[in-house]
Amino acid sequence: MKKILFLLLIFLFISNLIFAQGTKVNNDIIINKETTSINPSGYYVGLLKVNDSIKLPIVFEFKNNKVFFSSPSQNANDLEVSYEINNSNNITIEAKKFGFYVEGILSETDLKGTFFQSGLEINIDLKKQDTKTIEKPIRSQTPTSFNYMREEVKITNPKNNREYFGTFTIPNKNASDTAVLFITGSGIQDRDEEIFNHKPFLVISDFLTRNGYYTLRCDDYGFRGEDISNQTTLDIIDDINAQIDYLKNIKNIKKIVLLGHSEGGIVSQALANKVNAIILLSSPSISGKEIYKKQVIHLLENANVPEMTMSLIENEIDKATSALTNNLFTNEEKKKIVFKYLKLSGNNDETAQAIYQTLSSPWYVTFLKLDPRNYIKQIKVPTLVLQGEKDTQVDSEENIKVFKELLKSENKIIVYPSYNHLLQKCKTGEVSEYDQINTTIEENVLSDILNFLIRYN
Repeated sequence: MKKILFLLLIFLFISNLIFAQGTKVNNDIIINKETTSINPSGYYVGLLKVNDSIKLPIVFEFKNNKVFFSSPSQNANDLEVSYEINNSNNITIEAKKFGFYVEGILSETDLKGTFFQSGLEINIDLKKQDTKTIEKPIRSQTPTSFNYMREEVKITNPKNNREYFGTFTIPNKNASDTAVLFITGSGIQDRDEEIFNHKPFLVISDFLTRNGYYTLRCDDYGFRGEDISNQTTLDIIDDINAQIDYLKNIKNIKKIVLLGHSEGGIVSQALANKVNAIILLSSPSISGKEIYKKQVIHLLENANVPEMTMSLIENEIDKATSALTNNLFTNEEKKKIVFKYLKLSGNNDETAQAIYQTLSSPWYVTFLKLDPRNYIKQIKVPTLVLQGEKDTQVDSEENIKVFKELLKSENKIIVYPSYNHLLQKCKTGEVSEYDQINTTIEENVLSDILNFLIRYN
């Protein structure tokens, strides 16, 4: 699997999935590929209009009796899914791995129908074209030329033979002896941490290299299709430790700084004392249980859920997350408790099952268990904490409070008013805004990172 998305699971996981009612696949479709009047081939391209703010380009490519799905803005490409078509050109496309399917009518010129995922139903109108190229917004900060050396590298963790592919940049003048190692947030991402055509890690890396710093950023394990079904944050911590060792063996590098975004911040905290300094961008300082509950409550409030219902759901959230992380519970006992919470939130059985599968995955259970406080109070190296005041994924007020209480090393904490989780200037901080903002990361954030490196390295 090339990328754990997905679409709505990333952006609408709790709000819409909880309150929408599901629709089952029509299993009565008569499949007869031989008598259909069309032989599917080529690209069908268009927008998945989730709401007024989120409009995701999607592509279905039919080739050699197979169909491949792409969501370019999420950097997810050529994911094989299945399809069935009858003699009236009714088509069903199903992606069980990602929990969505499409029902519609296929013609030589278009594919019109409905996209279904965990209760959401979205009309689509995809047009056939010669290529899957979709016009992407040009982000003003994305570098297009480079006045320094870039090397493609492969790094292997000797403990588990997991391989990482990345880019190592080498400043061509005024080079310091410091390398900055980038660590992405949750989900399977590329070395640029691309989302909605924003490439924040590429922007930061380019800025730092031009200012004399070596940088290393790698694609996440799983980006090339590796099996990550049992991967957790603890595996990532171990792999990043191997990347630190890689940098230590480079002749001109004397100091290493970790730069972690979101979940990458937790990884940086865990490995802080193995390097010279850490930079935390929108990094959690509270447990996964607390973060999950905070996110759910935020979305419930936005959905104007009645106060009495909100109170009941809050109580059930605690029971559900406690059950998921309790090894004394059987799987059936866990499922019963979690389903009670999900059904109370308005889900039918199909939707509840889809959400339960995610919440009970090894990564998610570990996320719920992890409490960064245990790492933060042991940090002994200079630490820079940067947080957006309107971050709706990692709450600034709760997280900054913990950093201030527990950080004992030299540190600098900056909270940017009206900035979001990506450290963009924003209006609401909601994920739906990311695509609408042209700036990838604010210039003053880049300056604050550079000033920290100059001061402590």
